[in-house]
Amino acid sequence: SESDLTDEHRLSLGAELGGSKDVFSPFLKQISLRVGFYNHTLNVLGFQGNEKITENVGTFGFGFPFGQGRGSIDFAFEAGTRGHLSVNSYKESIFRLKIFVTGGERWFVRVKK
Repeated sequence: SESDLTDEHRLSLGAELGGSKDVFSPFLKQISLRVGFYNHTLNVLGFQGNEKITENVGTFGFGFPFGQGRGSIDFAFEAGTRGHLSVNSYKESIFRLKIFVTGGERWFVRVKK
C-alpha cells in the first residue's frame, strides 16, 4: 500500500576536469579526471528495526579517449562504508571498480562551406 512507502535520500557532490578534445594534443592532456562523494540513506532499517543505514562513499575515475575523441574507456573506483557499528551493529566496507566503454558518432558537425 502507499502508506508503506518511505522516502530515500542521496546527497552527491562531484567534479570533473575534462580532457582536451583536440586529437593532436598529447594523450595525457586528453584524459579526463573525476572525483566525487555521496551520502545515501538506504530504504531499509537496521537489525533493531529503528535505526537507518547510510552509505558514505568516495569516488575517483579516469576517462581515456579513443577513436579520434569520439569515445572513451572510463574507469571508476569507489570506496566507502555502509552502516556504523555504534549505531546499527552492522558495518560493511564497499570497494567497487567500474569500467565503462562509451562510443559514438558526432551527431552535429558543422561543415564549413
